[in-house]
Amino acid sequence: MSGISMIGVTGFAPFGQLVANTEATHTRLNNLINQASTGLIANNYAGLGSGATVSLNLRPQLANLQVWQSNIDTATGRMSVAQSALTQIQSIASSFYAQLNNLQGVNAGAVDTIAASARDALRQVAGLLDTQDGGVYVFAGQDTGNPPVPDPDHIADITANANIPYITPGSGSFAASSKTFTIDAMTGNPQEDGSSIPLPGNLRAASLVYYGGTVYGQDSSSRWHSWDDTTGVWSTAASAPPTPSFFDRINTFVQNLGDPDTAANVAKNTLGVASFSGIMGPPSPFSGYLSTTAAPALPTVQIGQNETEPAGISASANGLIPTGVSTGPAIPGGPPTTTGSYMRDVLRALATIGSLTSAQASNTAISSDFKNLVQDTRISLSNAVTAMAQDAGVLGNVQASLTATQSRLADTQTAMTSQVSSAEEVDMAATLSQLSLVQTQMQASYQLIATLNGLSLAKFLPAT
Repeated sequence: MSGISMIGVTGFAPFGQLVANTEATHTRLNNLINQASTGLIANNYAGLGSGATVSLNLRPQLANLQVWQSNIDTATGRMSVAQSALTQIQSIASSFYAQLNNLQGVNAGAVDTIAASARDALRQVAGLLDTQDGGVYVFAGQDTGNPPVPDPDHIADITANANIPYITPGSGSFAASSKTFTIDAMTGNPQEDGSSIPLPGNLRAASLVYYGGTVYGQDSSSRWHSWDDTTGVWSTAASAPPTPSFFDRINTFVQNLGDPDTAANVAKNTLGVASFSGIMGPPSPFSGYLSTTAAPALPTVQIGQNETEPAGISASANGLIPTGVSTGPAIPGGPPTTTGSYMRDVLRALATIGSLTSAQASNTAISSDFKNLVQDTRISLSNAVTAMAQDAGVLGNVQASLTATQSRLADTQTAMTSQVSSAEEVDMAATLSQLSLVQTQMQASYQLIATLNGLSLAKFLPAT
């Protein structure tokens, strides 16, 4: 018996190793159970091993890819809405172009009907320019929270301020209180009876209005000033003068056809009203932002790292195609055929048609002027329809390009997702197979421990 040490089985060294092995198997079993339930290799980057680098690198890129695709979805949706509105505006403009082609031969009484239709069309076009998609105005440039045309339902109304004269660059002159006011073509300064009225640096000639015997001007901070022709100085005005609307001005000039203005002068005047003239220029049908920004920034969409694309157009200026270039006067002595913006040209044309009357059409004394004004309007409208079709085509090309980019981004996302999945996710079939094997090992370990724990040397000695 001297060679046998009576120690407990639990103190036996191999038993301790068995317990340690069982604990390791238990930990592995828990990991496999967690992997089988989540499908993930680990719940943190530390547990991913070499796959952590792949996950850390690709996860941010995947997030960007998803954002860019969502951006394109939103942008192409808005562009489709804009395309639909453009199609309707183009149809309206084309219809009136066709009617102008036949206007000379219609009964004079029909002119009033056509004019009324033009005023309705003007309201309709203004409403279409206020088209929204998801609360965003699609023709507002980057000022997407505000309507491009603030009051579309009343754009063709004659207001109480209709006869208040603006001193509009390019609009010739007008007489008031025995004085004649003009804009000097060289300096841009107003003139009173041929004598220049000096302008402070912060006043724009385009903002000047004559009312109640006084010339008013507005500065870049929206403050009104008045010119005192007795003292020869500008001073802060006690109150702002009332101003006519866009349609007021067009209508007033058209009503002057033949008496006192020729068709060429009327066309010049209406072109001056419809053209962009800077801060507080001639009455504009557009929002404050579009009225004071010559080339409004177009909305853009981010489609990649430091990569954007235009995603819309502006109501007040050509955006995706160059500014319209005049082809010369449509009538002798007339102005250029375009304001530079096809949408401004459409609004000008509809307002001009909407201001014509049967009395003018039946007045033989001004028949030549009537014909020339219709001709000027018709050619301007034709050019506008052509330019609009070009802009719609470019917008369609941008939309197609964005869709192709979205497809490419989706393919990249699929490839990256596969790489991330390989780094983060388990092979479920292999995991379940291992789980079953480890569960069997765990059961065997528990049974062996239980058996060894019940052993003693006495069980191996012969009975006496």
